[in-house]
Amino acid sequence: MESSYSISSCFPLFFGATDGIFILVFIILKTIEVVFPLIWTTIVFPFLGATDGIFISVFIILKTIEVVFPLTWTTSKQLFRKWQ
Repeated sequence: MESSYSISSCFPLFFGATDGIFILVFIILKTIEVVFPLIWTTIVFPFLGATDGIFISVFIILKTIEVVFPLTWTTSKQLFRKWQ
């Protein structure tokens, strides 16, 4: 039995997206990476008493997204082109 699913319906974010969206998301990630430490040291840490462990965890998550997102994006686009 044939499936009526298409790859683009499974992953609309990656397969239906343009490079403009990729650039926009990457700019947002870079902005968060720059602004987050400033906000943390001036607002969150002094007033809320958050620990450095939380800061390091969030920073690692941001860095992971920054590395994984472009790889996922380019791989998805290549797969989509193959299956078209």
